[in-house]
Amino acid sequence: MTAIRTTQRGWNYQAVGVDGEIVQGRVGAGTENDAAAAVRRMGLRPVSLTSDSTSAWKREISLPGNGKAVKPGDLAVAIRQLATMVGAGVPLLRVVSVLSDQADSPRIGAAFAGVRHQIESGASLSEAAARHPEVFDPLMVSVMRAGEVSGALDQVLDQMAIALERTASVRRKVRSVLAYPLAVLVLVFLVLAAMTLFVIPVFQGIYDDLGSTLPLPTAIVVGVSSFVTGNLPLVVLGGGGAVFGFNRWRRSPAGRRALSAIALRTPVLGALISRSALARMTRTLSVLLGAGVPMMDALDITGEAVGNQKFAAALSSAKDGVRSGQSLGSALEATNALPAMLIQMVEAGEQSGRLEQMLDALADHFEEEVDSAAASFSSVVEPVLMAVLGTTVGGLVISLYLPLFRVIDLVQ
Repeated sequence: MTAIRTTQRGWNYQAVGVDGEIVQGRVGAGTENDAAAAVRRMGLRPVSLTSDSTSAWKREISLPGNGKAVKPGDLAVAIRQLATMVGAGVPLLRVVSVLSDQADSPRIGAAFAGVRHQIESGASLSEAAARHPEVFDPLMVSVMRAGEVSGALDQVLDQMAIALERTASVRRKVRSVLAYPLAVLVLVFLVLAAMTLFVIPVFQGIYDDLGSTLPLPTAIVVGVSSFVTGNLPLVVLGGGGAVFGFNRWRRSPAGRRALSAIALRTPVLGALISRSALARMTRTLSVLLGAGVPMMDALDITGEAVGNQKFAAALSSAKDGVRSGQSLGSALEATNALPAMLIQMVEAGEQSGRLEQMLDALADHFEEEVDSAAASFSSVVEPVLMAVLGTTVGGLVISLYLPLFRVIDLVQ
């Protein structure tokens, strides 16, 4: 029997130590699982592992559940547990210690381990959380700080957990709706690439043997295929450069503004995106004001959290209006960027002294509209995508067979 030999490789690890600090080092192991086990034997909890093989490329291997971004659903669960245990009277240090050990996400667990260490050093919960912006954004830090000042930390954390759960639910709905058209577009691209690289060259050889003049649609298809196959490295590099350039542009302020405006003007899709952004905006503002965060700070934080350039600009403009003495409703109305119903309910909330409740009701309303917009988007986009797929593939096939139809007619 031949023994299976495992080659040792070097693994650079990032892990959480017993004191909650991030520790970096290197171990030798044959596989990712062996490397993770070696790190655990040292009393550390691995967060990420990177293998540097003898090749020129280095591949980062993330442990399960350790994505670069924290999932809103995982964070919502952690904040809910934090609120429940604080409300039950469990000492804060014990609470964060439990969460550092039991969090579903290693990234969240590492952040709570760091929070525990900083609380032991004398920091408050909000101060410790502010040192981990990769998990705790300004919204959560502000809510924690307001809860500490008011003595109602468990209540404001509970409201924060509800907001995170609702936001995660809306995000899942939007992503599930957009996943289908994206999958169809990827399928169309793969079909076109396969036909361009493998199918069309076969037909091109047949047409060269026939020696006849090709119909215009066929000539265009064959010409494109010849160019792509003859310049494949250049095409790949050009496509990669275009994708890289587009990603750089869309992350720039100008790119975000342009894409936000285009998305909001897109039929059907615009309603889905705007309603999800409005739900996030009103829910966030409600939580902040309900926690006792000052209006100016709440508008700032909400503008950062809303995720839409148009509405973020509206909140920034409204902040200037509030600073000059206007009511929030009047300042929002002056932006001409928000629905009339939102303005009316904000004004009613200000007059009745129930602004937080009105904003919360608005968030519920917009979340219901997200459901309606998602259903409308699916009902419209699915048949359109099927038509695009059928027309693209069918048109390509017909273009390829046109010369053969002509030959058959001549033979007959």
